[in-house]
Amino acid sequence: MRTFTPQTKQISLTRDPNDGATILSGINIDNNTTMTGANLVYAGIDTEPDEVRYVVSGRLLVSATAISISDNEDLARLQQSFQIRWDPTGVSEYYRNTLVRMYDGSIAVAQFLDGENLNYNVMSAYGPEYSASAGDFFLAQEAEHFYTPSEGMSRAIDFEFSIPPPQTAKTGLTVRPKVQAYNRTGQESATLQNALTINFLQISISKWSGDELELIDNFDFVASSTAGQNKHHLGTTYVAVLVPAWDALKYKRRRTFTAQRTTG
Repeated sequence: MRTFTPQTKQISLTRDPNDGATILSGINIDNNTTMTGANLVYAGIDTEPDEVRYVVSGRLLVSATAISISDNEDLARLQQSFQIRWDPTGVSEYYRNTLVRMYDGSIAVAQFLDGENLNYNVMSAYGPEYSASAGDFFLAQEAEHFYTPSEGMSRAIDFEFSIPPPQTAKTGLTVRPKVQAYNRTGQESATLQNALTINFLQISISKWSGDELELIDNFDFVASSTAGQNKHHLGTTYVAVLVPAWDALKYKRRRTFTAQRTTG
């Protein structure tokens, strides 16, 4: 009988986050595409200071081709949402909330409908929570999310919001940004959606503590065996990509964000 002893007992690889605080960064991201963040162990709110949170920011480019639609239905809105998933390869935890359609309301849409008002169903997101069940975190609908389907449009929408750390320590993070089109009564519309062209020009997530960025240390991946004779280091690779220059400017400002923490 022959036996074989591998020459290498341990292999390691260093990941360098570019001496920064960005754990996820991407450009020109298609709608409903999953992004993978740094494969770190993210401490939970059970050990992190209260002022720690993760800031999600970016810019959405969206255009809508004009379609034929009746005058009393000529109002649409964009709904932004993000699937935020901690520990995607283990016991996953989602940070999510609930989107609801509320009572009838009205909005002055002079810029859309030549000074006419149009009744519509208000939509609201509430109840941020941690959950083992998949779900999305919905952003509030602002004036820039409304448009007139019969006229079409093209615009850039900047967004920024903060989320707390996971409930307990988790390894890895994925984020899936999405934009959906809703009609006047608050229903998803395939017709409106098919007329949209959506591109996330840039998305980044950075860790903040108080009003300061919190830098991320280098970390190592290590694979080892009980047998072998030596160790081998594969060198250093870099996490994600550098933040674009236009976005990096805002990191020079001292800002204060708040993230609602939940324990449910």
